[in-house]
Amino acid sequence: MLLTSLPDMDSGSAEFRDGFLAKWGRENTIIYGRATHARFGPCAHTFSIRAAWGGTEHCQIGGRRLGVDDDNFLVVNDGRVYSTSISAPWPVESLSICFRPGLAGQTYAAMAMRATRPALQLRAVKSRA
Repeated sequence: MLLTSLPDMDSGSAEFRDGFLAKWGRENTIIYGRATHARFGPCAHTFSIRAAWGGTEHCQIGGRRLGVDDDNFLVVNDGRVYSTSISAPWPVESLSICFRPGLAGQTYAAMAMRATRPALQLRAVKSRA
């Protein structure tokens, strides 16, 4: 799923909200947008990376409030419950890359796997002219 604007989960259409929530947390998602006011969550998230530019996006996670801005980004482990909000006098750019459940573990396992068969050997093929 690729969204090029921040979803308005409170006052947005029910059709959009239902479609978004049907896919959220089940597939890879990239959300990028600019907003002066936005709010999402709290809900359980998949492994994700959050970044913001031109202002601060506030993240509530584990009883802490963290600011994501030009100098700070946030990596969130799979299954953590958190919420985000933006409230600024000018638009703040927000980027969130959320990975489907299990992707990080599968990638690590594939990288750690040893080759179990010999490397393929390429042979020159003579062309018939």
